[in-house]
Amino acid sequence: MRKLVSTILLLALAPGAAHAAGSFRAVDVHLDTGKAHLGVYQIELTYDRARVTIVGLEGGDTVAFKKAPYYDRRGLTAGRIKVAAFIPRSVKSKDAPAGRTRVARLHLHIGADDAEAVIASMKVRLVVAADPDARLLEARAELTALPRARKEEAGNE
Repeated sequence: MRKLVSTILLLALAPGAAHAAGSFRAVDVHLDTGKAHLGVYQIELTYDRARVTIVGLEGGDTVAFKKAPYYDRRGLTAGRIKVAAFIPRSVKSKDAPAGRTRVARLHLHIGADDAEAVIASMKVRLVVAADPDARLLEARAELTALPRARKEEAGNE
């Protein structure tokens, strides 16, 4: 077991490992529907693929969008990714979120560049939003970068 752990650590920390340079950051996707309840959404996120790799996606804050959203796997490294989710049948329409809601979190690996500038250059566009009865909604999409964790909290980066 020790030999296995040592081998994994050696490979992970070896020069030239994919994550050796740069940092890991997270970005939240919020949708604001005003007073309307959100039932389904699709967004498109664009980013510089030479500087960013999306390494994970997770769901939002509410029960309605807790499950990780659907996405095109090619978008993880392509510079453009479409992300979508809908309320599962187990969630009642009255429990659909309204107002400003975090619907997803993206985990990023950013190359050796200035992470703040790279994140600021990312763009999100709302493709569609609808209520639980499939009526189209006016909504606004925005990205919010999470603060970088301190090294003692985050461990080795």
